[in-house]
This record gives sequence, structure tokens and C-alpha cells, in this order.
Amino acid sequence: MNEHDACMLWIVGASARAAAQSTRRAGWQVAAADLFADRDLQQVARVVWRIRDFQQLTDLALRVEPTAWCYTGGLENWPQIVERIADRHQLLGCSADALRVVRDPDVLAALFRDAQVDYPELRWELPTRMTGLWLRKPVRSCGGANIRVVTTRVGPGEETVRPKPHQPDYCYQRRVRGVAHSAVFVATSQRAILLGVTRQLVGCTWAGAKPFHYVGSIGPAHLHAALQAKISHIGNVLAQAAKLEGLFGVDLVVAGKQAWVVEVNPRFTASVEILERAGMFSAMKYHLDACRLNHLPEAPQYDSTKQYGKAILFAHQPLIIGRRWRKRLDRFCLEGNAMWAADLPVAGSSIRPGQPIVTILVGAATAHGVRQRLEMAARAIRST
Repeated sequence: MNEHDACMLWIVGASARAAAQSTRRAGWQVAAADLFADRDLQQVARVVWRIRDFQQLTDLALRVEPTAWCYTGGLENWPQIVERIADRHQLLGCSADALRVVRDPDVLAALFRDAQVDYPELRWELPTRMTGLWLRKPVRSCGGANIRVVTTRVGPGEETVRPKPHQPDYCYQRRVRGVAHSAVFVATSQRAILLGVTRQLVGCTWAGAKPFHYVGSIGPAHLHAALQAKISHIGNVLAQAAKLEGLFGVDLVVAGKQAWVVEVNPRFTASVEILERAGMFSAMKYHLDACRLNHLPEAPQYDSTKQYGKAILFAHQPLIIGRRWRKRLDRFCLEGNAMWAADLPVAGSSIRPGQPIVTILVGAATAHGVRQRLEMAARAIRST
């Protein structure tokens, strides 16, 4: 990669595959650095670096010729790394200062309180006599990892942990009941367009996930107009008050007419590719146009008779991707099938229990049909 490459974007993060594919559909060349360097990422990127952790990115950034860049999952928790890379490369996306706003629970709570957006009560320490259910959440959260229920009584699927003294890396948030959703926006510094909403799959045992772990998404969700207007308002609040730019996501708990914000993800999110498939667009084109040209698209239109979904399959036990596993996964690689696979590990990859093996994608006429196909594919891959 060199500085004379036209329309070259360097994508970094935990997993760059989906964003890289979207960027190629937008007509740009791609270089990538992520934790996996999967086969299908290597197929679309001109160069791929596999990193052990995000700290490596600052040294790598010094070796890469200056270019445009953006980040995917995980980097939102490291504004100092984003800042260092942006000193050398042109950042197309949310700035480090914006990250410090939306990833600080206290600042975010105050912002939403002023904007009259529903946001669950937040504490750094729990009272001796607490009421209701609370979640103990890492401040540097990603994908629902290490979230625990704090309660005086244990119900099905709930784990009791003893409230601990204040720890700066963790906070407590009151748990609200409802259905987990994720909204995707694209923004300039003044305005956000809601690209769509999906329903989240969380903690699914058939996928091998732990409680609260993000498993996947099904969508697009067709919400009534009043609720959709509330969600659009949330995006505009973040674009104006936090100066978010380009693609970003908001995790929500929808309960009746309420939409509670539980997290803001200021980057390309995992649910984006579901909306892309449903609406036949490149979200990264929208992202690049917003960041470079200050241009926003019209809101996409979706066919109400089609639904799409994805699910991450997690390892139950240690495994090595050899010839047998590769044959299993290659059976699902043709998109002409009703189900297909992505994030394909390279031969010889060592996968520990709890780590992702592969992502399954499917289409169906209904959300229920999508979930059935996802579960069917998960069983087929494990048992072949």
C-alpha cells in the first residue's frame, strides 16, 4: 500500500471483514488489520495484517504510508489509540473526543437526561438495600462480554454476584425488561439518518454463547411510526451533542412505546450487513460520503416480505481448523444457498472455547423463519 493508491481505505478493529466487503462494493480498495485475518477478508483486501491486540496498531500505523482509515469493533474503547493513529492517517469516522463522550457512562447519562431520552439509571456503587435487577457492566464493553446480573434472588438464567466497592472499570446499570434491538445511523456533525433497526440475538445457547454475549441480528425490524421517530431522535441527539460522524449504532431495549438506550457504538456495527442485504446498499459508501462530502443518503426502503439474519457460532471446546473443518465451512460459502458462512478462519487456526468459529448468514420470509434457519445451520456445522 502506498500514498498514490486512489480510494484506498485502511480498516482496523477486532473484525474488519464486513466493513471491508462493504467498502469494496463502494468502489474503494481496502487494507485491513484485525484479530483474525479470515479467509474472506483476505479475498477482498489488498493487504491484511493480523494483530494480537490493539496496542500493536500504533506501531503498525507508523509503518503504513499515510492514508484514509476507519475502525470497527473494539477501538471505541481506546480513544488514545484512535488519536495516535489519526495523527498520521486521515480518520474517516468518529473522533477520539467523540468517543470520550459516548463511552463515558456519566457524560452519556447527562446528555440523554437533557435530551429526554430514556436511559437506565446508572451507579458506580450499589446501595446496601437495592431494589430490582441491576447489571454489572465493564466500562470498556464490547459484544456483551463480562456483563453480570446483580440480584438478591436468582431466577432462570440469572447469576448472582456480590455487589463490590467502586471499581473504575465497572459500573452498575438498572436492568430494564424488553426486547434487545440495535439501530444503525449515518451522520454528519449536525444530523443523523436512521438506516434501520434489527432485533438482537443475545446469549443463545444453540450458538454456544454465554449470557449477554452478542450472537447476531435479525431484520430489518418494522416498527410503528412513533417508536421509529423516537429512535431517529436519539440519532440526532448524538450527532449534534456528541458530534458523531459517519456510521454508528445504538443498542436499545424496546418495551412497548419506550426505547431505552443501553449502549452507543460509534463505528460500523455487526448488524450493518443485515440492513445492507435487505436494502441492497453499501453502508460504507454512505459512511465515506458523510465523512468526506458531508452528504447523507435518503433513508433506505425495505421489502416487508423479506428478512435476513446472522449468528456467530462459538466454540464449545478447543479446536484446530484442519481439512475436516474447512470442508464443513466451505459447504456454506455459496450465497446462492439459503444459508451461507462468513468470517472463515484460515487453515491451522487454533480456536479456544468461547471464541468465534464462523458467522452464519441466512434469509427467509419471516423473522421466525430466519431464526429457525440459523439454528439449523449451527447444528449442521457442528454435526457434519
